[in-house]
Amino acid sequence: MSHHVRKHSRGRNAADRSYERDSLTPEDAEAFATFLVEAEPVIAAKKTQLEAVGDRLYKSWAHSKQDKEDGLFKFIVAREFSPPEALKMLQSLLTFRIDNKVSQIDLKLAEHHLDYRNPFMDLRIEAISGCPIAYGRLNVMHHGMDVEAFKQSLFATFEKIFLVEKYTRKQVVGIIDFEEWGVGKNFIASAMTKLVNTAQDLFPESLYRVYLINYPGTVKAAYNIIAPLLSTRTTSKIVWLKTKEEYLPKIRAEVADPNKLPTWLGGKAEIKQPLPPPPAAAHPASHSPVTGWMHRS
Repeated sequence: MSHHVRKHSRGRNAADRSYERDSLTPEDAEAFATFLVEAEPVIAAKKTQLEAVGDRLYKSWAHSKQDKEDGLFKFIVAREFSPPEALKMLQSLLTFRIDNKVSQIDLKLAEHHLDYRNPFMDLRIEAISGCPIAYGRLNVMHHGMDVEAFKQSLFATFEKIFLVEKYTRKQVVGIIDFEEWGVGKNFIASAMTKLVNTAQDLFPESLYRVYLINYPGTVKAAYNIIAPLLSTRTTSKIVWLKTKEEYLPKIRAEVADPNKLPTWLGGKAEIKQPLPPPPAAAHPASHSPVTGWMHRS
């Protein structure tokens, strides 16, 4: 396997680069073409194992060349158009999906996400960009929750949004609500850090934009410390909106049909807002096949 070695790819400013397939520079287009060729034997080598676990991602790629190319494009973008790095990411993803049988997670865990302290739900409406919109109210999480059950439910939500529903080739618009959230009762740093890292590996380049609303000053202060370490591409996707007067107009402008928004986000749809369930309602998803996630390197 000959790797296409690129110069200066990681040093280029994200603002100077196009991430749309129809407007790539010749250099980036060549890198993507190289990656497509080199990805084929990597996927073929895992074919039997992927089929054995009924992997949804593999099925999608086997069924549609468009889905495969759109999916692989996310890997090359996530690794700044470096084919060797994108190949490493692809290999890691396929291995993780096989070893952990990700596609065998019960999707009902997404439907009953509040039982597992999973704050995120697909609002089943689209942004102007065509992306699905997911909402999460973080005070649903709690220090006493079952972290493994939470993780399994969250992955079920991701699988449903990206691989089961009609959004296979789309990114997602996220709304993260900090209302009534507190460090003392809701902050679980190790779980969330692992979650973010794993989600980025499993679903690269899947975030179109994220709105952080009703946030406390401590959260923004912490972000300001780490922001210089983040890429311009990442920070450009984050929108901070503290009050309803700030976020309701912005969110309504993001949505293709604002009336389909829930009433608690300024729309007319009667969608139940996710709120913390009573402690007795939480129960572990012990039947899920995924294990060892919290100890993943």
